[in-house]
Amino acid sequence: MEPACNLLEDGYVMTETIGKGEGDSIIPKANTFMASKSRIDDNRMIKLKCGSNDKYYKEYYSVRDRELMLGFPEGYVEKAVNSLFKSLTQDAFLKPEITPGAHWTETLPEELHHFHRRCKFKCAVAEQPPFFQLEISAPKEAKNREFFNEEQYCKHLLGNAWSIPVTEYMLSSLREICEDKKIYENSDYRFQWKPYTTSS
Repeated sequence: MEPACNLLEDGYVMTETIGKGEGDSIIPKANTFMASKSRIDDNRMIKLKCGSNDKYYKEYYSVRDRELMLGFPEGYVEKAVNSLFKSLTQDAFLKPEITPGAHWTETLPEELHHFHRRCKFKCAVAEQPPFFQLEISAPKEAKNREFFNEEQYCKHLLGNAWSIPVTEYMLSSLREICEDKKIYENSDYRFQWKPYTTSS
């Protein structure tokens, strides 16, 4: 299994590795990504890069970082959420406004109509066309709703996700019980999750 610190790009490292020598062996504590808006980018979600004059640059873990650290392929969540936000923005909000007589039930694909019943929406001002940015609440929330933009919603979903390597480890003890048995037809259960790969 590839260490999470090796998955970061552009010279960034996990904060836990700062100050360690090149030959030092370190296994950083596993990151727990949070889902609430106040915690998706808190001070535990920071990566660092050493620049000139020993100056450190700080950034929050990106959506890509979180996808790979949880064992998902790059873009697994980001591409789906981008497609969702694009369709909701264009088909549910923009087209009914600029098309005479049109209603969102006619312009939005039917498979997305359930978002009308289960989610709430807000629009924030944006500098680029269409000059507004959609924010969406999660389907199941308490009375105090949190609204997420596209990037925040990706991080929210990943904060609620199970880590693929952790799940694989927890279920590995079942292999002996289920060995040479197929619970479902046409499935062999030998997935190769990138960047992590199973040993079986």
